Amino acid sequence: MSTAPPLARPSTLRALWRMAAYKPGLFTVDALLQIPRQLAFLIPGLIIRECFNLLTRNARVTPELWWLLVLLVASGLVRVTLIYVSALLDQVVQNYGGALLRTNLFQRILRLPGARALPYSPGETITRLGGDVSDITTFVAEVLQLFG
Repeated sequence: MSTAPPLARPSTLRALWRMAAYKPGLFTVDALLQIPRQLAFLIPGLIIRECFNLLTRNARVTPELWWLLVLLVASGLVRVTLIYVSALLDQVVQNYGGALLRTNLFQRILRLPGARALPYSPGETITRLGGDVSDITTFVAEVLQLFG
């Protein structure tokens, strides 16, 4: 009984780079979208600080304060929109990455000797094609958020 050759284990950075190279435009847009997504959390704090500064200087409600409050609401809407669009794009990136990994794994399995393509049980193989791939693509999405 022969055992299957071990699967290649590329480094994490090399694997991330290869996944990004699969759809470079998509990964670039997702990575660049993370920057305003993360910065959007700072804007409400800056606006609220200016509201308090205005109130401590002038203890009255002025048109400037109302404009700051309108700006605060608008920044919240922009932030929610950025989060929503970014989450949708993250899902697209994860789906493309998962499809690439599953395709490559399945092609590798089909190239192995037919009698025993993998030394794992069928359940473990399904887990590797499902859950493990999902973990890797989630990690890629988190790395892109970390970039932002």
